[in-house]
Amino acid sequence: MLMKWLEPTIEKRVDEIFDELIQKDQLDLYQKLIELVKNREEVDGELIFEIENSLLLMIKCAVDTSYRAGLYEMSELKK
Repeated sequence: MLMKWLEPTIEKRVDEIFDELIQKDQLDLYQKLIELVKNREEVDGELIFEIENSLLLMIKCAVDTSYRAGLYEMSELKK
């Protein structure tokens, strides 16, 4: 019940954390991967877009899962 009530706040915070990660230079590996793919002549723009989009979605999913797990664990500790 509490998690449903918090859902909009959770989604907002996950988006903020994701945006912070993307803005920082901490994603050097992400940038390197995209550059490696772009430098391949046989890889077309559509595939590059799909790879980049999939990677971003995977990062956002990891942030979401981690944030929710932390909230859940915190709520369990308070019981």
